[in-house]
Amino acid sequence: HINSCAVINEELVCASSNFPATPQVSTVEVFDSMSLAHKRSIALGLGTGSVTWIDRHGGFWWAMFANYDGRGGEAPRDHRHTTLVKFDDQWRRLEAWGLPSTVLGRIAPMSISGGGWGADGKLYLSGHDLPELYVMQLPKGGGVLDHLDTVGMEAEGQAIDWDERQPGMLYGITRRTREILAMRLPLTR
Repeated sequence: HINSCAVINEELVCASSNFPATPQVSTVEVFDSMSLAHKRSIALGLGTGSVTWIDRHGGFWWAMFANYDGRGGEAPRDHRHTTLVKFDDQWRRLEAWGLPSTVLGRIAPMSISGGGWGADGKLYLSGHDLPELYVMQLPKGGGVLDHLDTVGMEAEGQAIDWDERQPGMLYGITRRTREILAMRLPLTR
């Protein structure tokens, strides 16, 4: 199923996985942003997790691969194996990072459902259930993201997307009322 989408370079780029089926298989599905006609699929394969979001930043593609405890997970991997992957333009894996314990403890037993790069250059992640964002940055060294802050938001996790025309405007969903929410958030400096 499609987990999230973002308009990138005038195309609707969607993260899709076979969750809760296993083994976990992920693809990028690309649509025309006006007609919604399907243009192409990019197979990301097995072994990393279920892709939940995709973004473009700094000339690279970025994707989060969720891993879960229990249903939809693949033992021995669990939520601690959730991974951010940096790809080149040919979707070759360049680098990858795990999450720090300060975030893992908040998302267990689920994973990261939404994310994207803010106008401030920080990475913002949302979990599956809690109404909060995790403000992250790439580490100067090592394979674990740096957790800078946790900020509240109206949406209870799930997919998020920044409005590139309005810095600080973030869109999310609420499962309770099945609505799309527009949320104004202060960007970090």
